[in-house]
Amino acid sequence: MAAADSINKTLPKSLRILCFGDSLTAGYTMYGLEHHPYADHLRVGLEHMLTSSDIQTEVAGFSGDQVQGSYLNRIKRKCPVTQGRLYDWVIIMGGTNDLAWGQEPEQIYEGLSRFPASKLHSPLHCRSRTFRCHIIGRLETS
Repeated sequence: MAAADSINKTLPKSLRILCFGDSLTAGYTMYGLEHHPYADHLRVGLEHMLTSSDIQTEVAGFSGDQVQGSYLNRIKRKCPVTQGRLYDWVIIMGGTNDLAWGQEPEQIYEGLSRFPASKLHSPLHCRSRTFRCHIIGRLETS
């Protein structure tokens, strides 16, 4: 028990996570009648692992949005310098709608690459870590 106590003392008191993306992030299901975002499961899992931390997840998923569309403007609005409340982690997932509309994987990758951690830390006032989930590929049919 002493080892667990010493580990818990090194954990953050709170962890604020922004899950940013499209309908997959929003948890779109049942033709939009229900939404079950992965952020809910992420929060529960982290609460189980980081028992002494207050875990907060925020979902910013917008159905139909594209990386080459309004992603950059939306995340700038989500993390303005004036907001004051910083995110510890930002998870960015995107690319599926771009593929559906015929965007080339290279274009999608370039769009997602506009979100380097350094840009999220200062100009967008997000604090610590940024994860980009690149969903790039194309199904070949015969």
